[in-house]
Amino acid sequence: MFTEHIKMNQLDVASQKVSSNNDICLLEKIHTIQFDEHQWSIPATAQLSEYLIQGLLYNELNIASPVNIRLDQNQVYQVTQPHEIPHQSLTPSPMIPLQHQHIIDWVKAFKSQQTLYHQTGATHSAGFISNDAQVLTVECLTLKTCMHKLLGSIIKKHTEYVPILLISHRILSEDVSLLLKFQPQVLICQSAISANAINILKTHRITTFGFCRKNKFNRYSNFHL
Repeated sequence: MFTEHIKMNQLDVASQKVSSNNDICLLEKIHTIQFDEHQWSIPATAQLSEYLIQGLLYNELNIASPVNIRLDQNQVYQVTQPHEIPHQSLTPSPMIPLQHQHIIDWVKAFKSQQTLYHQTGATHSAGFISNDAQVLTVECLTLKTCMHKLLGSIIKKHTEYVPILLISHRILSEDVSLLLKFQPQVLICQSAISANAINILKTHRITTFGFCRKNKFNRYSNFHL
């Protein structure tokens, strides 16, 4: 279960009356993770916990091969590697030809898959384009946990993907290093991107789109059109 109904008292400003409505609130789970001498406690939604952990290890320790995960009696995720593997990075498929209509179509598909956000308004989303041209989306509490789940799903499922990344909320310069773990060549954001983030993305020759809403978008850099 990822959400719960609770009674919220809401003030009707026009009539000054307090009424009660059913609202859906997102459930937050603390994931305690143990790997060798490393331990983390991460708040996230309860879904896709294995992907969250796998992506965390890739982001923090460059482990790009599937790990074994076991939930012990103390509700701690114990993580082990099947065998010692050198540090690695993800390798996307070659970039596909890009047209402006692709951006509009992909954003529509991306938004349609943000079901937790539509229910609660409490999640971020990250998505990518698979080799068979499907938009695949994950949702979680923050951009960081979204990216961990996205990266983890690619590693766990051995998913082949093209280097196109979709993000639902704003992107700041401090977020870029995590996004680069995906090895993107195109970044599509529904919301704002800070000037510093755009400058960093340009140095990596990433074609960047922001404020992608309805049939409009801003293009901040162009290396693929």
